Amino acid sequence: MLIERAVFVRSNFEILLSFDNLSAQSIAINSEDVSLATTIVSVFILSCRLVYPSCSQCDIEIRGKFDPHYYGDFQFLIVMVLMSVLFNQALHLYRRKYSATPTKTDMSESKVAAAERFCVGYALQPKKVETFIQPSLLDNAKQHGIDLVPIHATIPLREQGPFHCIIHKLHTQNWNQQLREFSAKHPNTIIIDPPELVNRLHNRVSMLEAVTHLQISFENATVGVPKQVVVNEPEAFDFDRIEEMGLRFPVIAKPLMADGSADSHKLCLVFDRDGFNALTVPTVLQEFVNHGGIVFKIYVAGQSVNCVKRKSLADISEEKLRTLKGALPFCRVSNLSEEEDVENAEMPPQSLIGELARALREALGLNLFNVDVIRDAKDRRRYFVIDINYFPGYAKMPSYEPFITNFLLDVLRTKTA
Repeated sequence: MLIERAVFVRSNFEILLSFDNLSAQSIAINSEDVSLATTIVSVFILSCRLVYPSCSQCDIEIRGKFDPHYYGDFQFLIVMVLMSVLFNQALHLYRRKYSATPTKTDMSESKVAAAERFCVGYALQPKKVETFIQPSLLDNAKQHGIDLVPIHATIPLREQGPFHCIIHKLHTQNWNQQLREFSAKHPNTIIIDPPELVNRLHNRVSMLEAVTHLQISFENATVGVPKQVVVNEPEAFDFDRIEEMGLRFPVIAKPLMADGSADSHKLCLVFDRDGFNALTVPTVLQEFVNHGGIVFKIYVAGQSVNCVKRKSLADISEEKLRTLKGALPFCRVSNLSEEEDVENAEMPPQSLIGELARALREALGLNLFNVDVIRDAKDRRRYFVIDINYFPGYAKMPSYEPFITNFLLDVLRTKTA
């Protein structure tokens, strides 16, 4: 923004140039004509804008003593000469200040260096560190005043820090105890998220309970959960009773616990009663809903929300179901799938995505999670939440670096999680 300042005092008429706090040699003239002085000022302003459109400050001081015999009929010529001189002065100042133009990154880091910096500690499994703590994330956070610092598992947490905030995805009792003790001693350190709230997502039944209490309907679209039942004992695989609860083949079998272990990812599709023989307990049997082979993954980080499309299990027709027997792990079911047109799949309404994310964030009390949502192939107005994961693979999401950085900045500046 240009700031023009004109002052007339009793002295020789003089134009003093300054350009972003750099001063050039003054140009001294005598003038009786205020309109001429105004013209000169306008020429200078135009010159500066031509040379440096983003100039943040340009000060002009005009001091004048009126001399009726100086200019005569040469005003036009004088204005033209001054235009050339003033343009050269502006160009000279531009070259002085920007002969070694700093990069955008250098400029942003220098601004941040003068402000308060934040230290965010992260406690993650090595594999999670490898995928999430990318150099691009570290750089993006650093440019915005955030230093991401590892929390070492071999050193007691009380001996590390100080931290403005801690993000974590560890599930041991020892870690939870250390975190409670650290939080009691450092109440101003923001913990994302409380372990007792995270634990709710480790159980595939309790994770979806929050959804059943939501009443979300936008643009005639509704959100619910598929029918499901928990089988705790082998003899409980009584499908007559299971059918009475509304489940029909095929069903999805999932381990009850979703704690990130290898076993928790062993999901399979069961096509008949013989398929139960391959299952271990406790198991959640969940209704399989044909959904066009597309799953919508809604990533949430505080107030930030983003939805992406991914390939999922293909629809199973009644004809195909008659040829499938027993149980198949998801990987083999995927191999049977036809190629789905993920790119052209229609996204859910943005209002529905935003409201679902907001409602679950409040109901769960969590900041870092994603929601897997499918759309009923028979009724495209019906959506089902099939899974909720804590601290998911954000790096799989396009431009995840500013997504995470903006979330952390919001938490750190508001001091609330």
